[in-house]
Amino acid sequence: MKEEYYKERIKYNFLYHNTVKNGLLYKYCSFDTLNLILKNSSLYYSTANEFNDPFELSTNIFEEYDDNYCIENVLKLGNALVNDNNKNSFRLFKIFTDVWEEQKKQIGITCFSKSPLNSLMWSHYAEKHTGVCIGFNFDIEERKDKVIQMPIRYVEKIEPLNYWQKFEDGFDDLVAFHWLLTKSKIWDYEEEVRRIYVDNKGIISINLDVIVEIYIGINSSLNEIKNLKQTLKDLKLTKIKIIQTKVIPATYSIGI
Repeated sequence: MKEEYYKERIKYNFLYHNTVKNGLLYKYCSFDTLNLILKNSSLYYSTANEFNDPFELSTNIFEEYDDNYCIENVLKLGNALVNDNNKNSFRLFKIFTDVWEEQKKQIGITCFSKSPLNSLMWSHYAEKHTGVCIGFNFDIEERKDKVIQMPIRYVEKIEPLNYWQKFEDGFDDLVAFHWLLTKSKIWDYEEEVRRIYVDNKGIISINLDVIVEIYIGINSSLNEIKNLKQTLKDLKLTKIKIIQTKVIPATYSIGI
């Protein structure tokens, strides 16, 4: 997507990813996952159904509308869903939510954090500090029109959306942005940024030049570190910085 596209959405708290400090995004993972990324030159884009939050891309963000309201709006679009035979015998709202649920199965998402030194993230996603945190700079590779890369918007409670809502600037896709990029505030410690393919999922190739840093967990084994350095050498990825994390004395913080 072009930068102007994102900037127009800042007023709705959907921020263009370059607002992230230094432009880098960080993925916490195990050494096994890192090795797969390096050896296959790829990232795995999950569907929301694979995530650990049952509220991901939930249709409960939409206001429920009665059939008359739905029919009125569908007819405005000339939609074939409504005809004389089914006007009085179906629930349009369920049809709409089923469409969103089906779309959810087609969308590929991979998640990052804005910080490489988040102790909770190390515990939850990097094998209890025995894994790594990979720093990506996606500005190195050419942007693909079908990739959305934006931070999560955290909210205290669900703000019901009208499926037919028209935003003041006419951005109908902002309903989809709310659906894709809104989470409960209980997750805000993750400082999450997402890369989203709206019509692709699974293993997707990347240019390994986008990897610029690898942080090593405080409990990582010397053997894992040695093997990683050899892998980088074999793949001629010697420009990647290897950074060892450590506990900052007299604090509960992780540093370098």
